[in-house]
Amino acid sequence: MRNHKKSFVSWATLILLYVSSLLKPSPIVAQWQTDAALNEQQPAKPQARFIKVGTVWLCYVEKGTGQPVVLIHGNAGDLHDFDLGALNLIARHHHIIAFDLPGHGSSTMPKKAQGTIEEAASILHDALVGMGIKTPILVGHSWGTAVALSYMVHYPQDVSGLVLLAPVAYPDHRREMQLEGLLSLPVIGDAMILLAKPLVGRRLIERSLKRAFFPDKVPEEYLRAAVRRWLGRRQIRVCIQNDRVLERSLARQSVAYAKIRAPVIIVTGDSDLMVSPAENAFVLHRAIPGSELVVVSHAGHQIPQTHPEVVLQAVQMVRPEREPSSTGINEND
Repeated sequence: MRNHKKSFVSWATLILLYVSSLLKPSPIVAQWQTDAALNEQQPAKPQARFIKVGTVWLCYVEKGTGQPVVLIHGNAGDLHDFDLGALNLIARHHHIIAFDLPGHGSSTMPKKAQGTIEEAASILHDALVGMGIKTPILVGHSWGTAVALSYMVHYPQDVSGLVLLAPVAYPDHRREMQLEGLLSLPVIGDAMILLAKPLVGRRLIERSLKRAFFPDKVPEEYLRAAVRRWLGRRQIRVCIQNDRVLERSLARQSVAYAKIRAPVIIVTGDSDLMVSPAENAFVLHRAIPGSELVVVSHAGHQIPQTHPEVVLQAVQMVRPEREPSSTGINEND
């Protein structure tokens, strides 16, 4: 049975990483030790900036020099998902750019947007082109891995490689929920969200994050930030919208995974309760020729927060020696 089904018995599905949510022989088992520098005082956070892409304002931060590395957060999250170590650690060796994807964090959403991963990848691509960023390494987490894969499939010449953390790569054929439809209605949905917020709040966010961080504890700093940022009406609506349209996009793009020729590092925790590694990371590893699979021992879904040193190691494993793939999705397929 799949272990990342939707359930509206709890509101956690609206405020957590929604989707975020055989075994090829001899995967790499990560035994990397935490970088001692992580225990040092963290440097000041980089200044948030904005870039306009069409009608959309994208919020981003950048730091460091060298090979560009783009950090792509999961659903319900934002660029601050990488604050607990990963961003500053990787920025010691690379030029880091982390975005709030459309509708998340401080970024706006296009009018009449469907909320698909293709839309997010297109806007992200246009932003990077506008910034003069060429052939970056894309680092995606959870739902953000689906965006990174869409970027690779549609713009294969513009990517040096992928690092996919706790990937969401395949549809799980979840049935549509009537409550989800109600929450999407402009007036009724707003009323339901306003009525439910005082009843849910920190308690249900904490319950959901316990599953996401398992077997690690939820950092109090992260919990406070989630309570502060995830309960806005716009944020909840965008999470629902992203989740509702994900299945069709994954079904379409998954047939193109075998055409990917750029370096791909897939990282999964052996204790992930949010997204099944067996049905996503392991299958994806088999589908992408030459990909490398890293299984992190005693790790759950929130790898960027709990194991930033693993994220750095995975980025450093990308060796873009091969030419980027020239194949992608045929729009007539």
